[in-house]
Amino acid sequence: MRGFLRLIKRKEGYSLIEILITVAIVGLIISLGMPSYKKSVEMSRARFAWQTLKSIRNGERGYRLERGNYLDIAEGAPDATWNLIQMENPDYQRTKMGYKFSVESEGAAFSGRATRVNSAGQGLGAYTIDEAGQIQKESGADLPEVAY
Repeated sequence: MRGFLRLIKRKEGYSLIEILITVAIVGLIISLGMPSYKKSVEMSRARFAWQTLKSIRNGERGYRLERGNYLDIAEGAPDATWNLIQMENPDYQRTKMGYKFSVESEGAAFSGRATRVNSAGQGLGAYTIDEAGQIQKESGADLPEVAY
């Protein structure tokens, strides 16, 4: 009978040690996974920049076929300018993806640029694309290599 009463009067809940050990294990798991998570997020942002640069190149080629020259597009250009090369303004994605886009043209050549920026708007490096479709990473930029 005494054994049965002990079972009924058993304490409820967890001890402080059990909670601390659980929190430590969860913290360890998160700390091990965080670098991999950050790398995959940065890689998806870089792929977004590459795809946008390819779209810019296609739009510039179409614009040149129609008008005979490439179009300059400054950072922060209005929607109407982007619409001329049949694109939506990619700067709307900047808050999520962290890139600013611009295009410089000179005669029969152009260079599209995707600049990686932090939340304060400081440049962290850039990718560029030329009229031949070659995408290059700015020298010294701490940006991932994207293979397509």
